[in-house]
Amino acid sequence: MKRILGPCAALTLALAPLAAQSATATVYYTAGPTCTIPADFLSVVSVEAIGESGAGAAGTTDTNAGGGGGGGAYAKITTFAVSANDVVDCTVGTGGAGVTTSIENAAGSVVLVADFGKNASGATKGTKGLAANSSGLPVFDGGDGGNGDAGAGNRGGGGGGGAGGPNGAGRNAGNATSSGGGGGGGTGAGGSNGSSSASSSGGAGGNNNVGVGGGSGAASGVAGTAGTLGGGGGGSGAASGGSGGAGSTAQDWDTTHGPGGGGGGGGADTGGNGGAYGGGPGGGGSRAGSNRQPGSPSAGIIRLVYNTATLGARRSLLGVGK
Repeated sequence: MKRILGPCAALTLALAPLAAQSATATVYYTAGPTCTIPADFLSVVSVEAIGESGAGAAGTTDTNAGGGGGGGAYAKITTFAVSANDVVDCTVGTGGAGVTTSIENAAGSVVLVADFGKNASGATKGTKGLAANSSGLPVFDGGDGGNGDAGAGNRGGGGGGGAGGPNGAGRNAGNATSSGGGGGGGTGAGGSNGSSSASSSGGAGGNNNVGVGGGSGAASGVAGTAGTLGGGGGGSGAASGGSGGAGSTAQDWDTTHGPGGGGGGGGADTGGNGGAYGGGPGGGGSRAGSNRQPGSPSAGIIRLVYNTATLGARRSLLGVGK
């Protein structure tokens, strides 16, 4: 006997494949003090955060070059009790401010925290943001900055630490030596530390999670090469000065958002900027008669990935659910 489906059964079959086509969307929060949940929010997929970097230190004439800033930590959660259009409190560190990056749920409870990288002081490096001071699962450390070189005359600054991210901890920066500035730290568990300066050249920047992207260290008088794809910037040689290369943004989330590599240390010149987001800046060098400034620290960020409330629109296309 041939079975005839009733209208309800037919409607169920028509809607089933559409329900399986649920879409996701992403929003980034780069400033507090509040974060607004999107109007099409249905349910959370994940919330992630990278903490701000620490600040690098300037050189002190005929005394020492500056240390590099520490990289910010990373944290993630997959449970987040909010609804569409909720306005929740959040904090996003601006770089070198000494504040964690965090977000609350609709009930006012802090549910996600990413620790900040620490500021350098004189020749002493800024240390990493700590997983132990963060809240989520997983949580990863940032990378330590590098120490600046001490002594009279031209001196190189320490590199900046890489930020933690979804692929693992940030990598440590290289220390400066009498040869020049240290390389900035890379990003991710597959990445590498920045190198210390050697043989009259700055140290190379560390690589990203897939083993590429670190900037080259440069000879004296030549700027270090900027990192790419989350690699750290290269340092520059100290004898006649040269700026550190900038850290770069890893493409762990998309082409413009991810953990940042650390900036290279200045070779008796300006340190390289930390890569967005959370990458530490290189320390400023020191040369006879003048100081050199560190690179700019990097801000934190919060990322929300969510399922969108689109099923009602699909029902309307079928002429139901109006």
